[in-house]
Amino acid sequence: LPFPAGASGVPLGWNEEMKVLGLVTGEASKNTAQSITALGMDPRFDLRESVWMLAGIAGFDPLQLPLGSVVMGHHLVDGDQARYIDPREIAKNWTTGWLPPNRSEPFGVPAPSANEAWKAGVAYTLSEPLLEWAHERTKNIKLDPLTEMQRVISAPYAAAYPKTTEDPQIIIGDTLSTDFFWAGELTTEWARTWMKYWTQGRATFSNCAMEDIAVAQSLAGLHRIGRVRDPFEAYLVLRSASNFVMPPPGVAPGDFDGSFVPDPAFKNVYNVGLEIIKGIGCGR
Repeated sequence: LPFPAGASGVPLGWNEEMKVLGLVTGEASKNTAQSITALGMDPRFDLRESVWMLAGIAGFDPLQLPLGSVVMGHHLVDGDQARYIDPREIAKNWTTGWLPPNRSEPFGVPAPSANEAWKAGVAYTLSEPLLEWAHERTKNIKLDPLTEMQRVISAPYAAAYPKTTEDPQIIIGDTLSTDFFWAGELTTEWARTWMKYWTQGRATFSNCAMEDIAVAQSLAGLHRIGRVRDPFEAYLVLRSASNFVMPPPGVAPGDFDGSFVPDPAFKNVYNVGLEIIKGIGCGR
């Protein structure tokens, strides 16, 4: 189906049998917001009872999961809404140059309340009943074991991060959204702390991608004008691990090529997403 208002330039895909409308948003939050809003306002479609699902790949924390794993997002946190000071100019006792809005130091007190995080659009918590249903339906899907390439990439992490050698898993987790590509142990530590800071300690950083928050925020706006359901009740985020967000011990971030292995991640997130779609089509 033609979709000239979308940011990606890719037509919409319609599966008549499954009643599924497929959208390629385009990479990064600005393209995602444009595409989701354009679709929500498209007069060809009545989306007032639709469930939305984002399925994609992401960089994962080696502390949490092996490559190829699939995370269903519970807490979504925006990493872009921040003040930034070059690390060469920060105070000696600071751990990062990234500061929360309206705070004068990293992770400044008081930590934001749930209401402040929600009003600022920094943190969203998605539907626990929907997540629990989706996880229950898919938790026994047998994901492919690590490929030889994934094993080679994971081996240098194994001693410090033993979960990287396990078989891929399907879990409910938490995701960070940033529009910049990053890598490194220090930035990973920032991400872990940032996630907890904005969720009153409830979120554990599992992966980082670009588009998740943009979809949530666009759907929230469309919901306010009656075009879609509340995204906190009808939005699922699936992310599969294509790479790790930090190099293995002993490798400098500048020497780290990302070790990107997308194909197994694409396959796993597709299979998990397909089973969820089948369940939604049967009326849950």
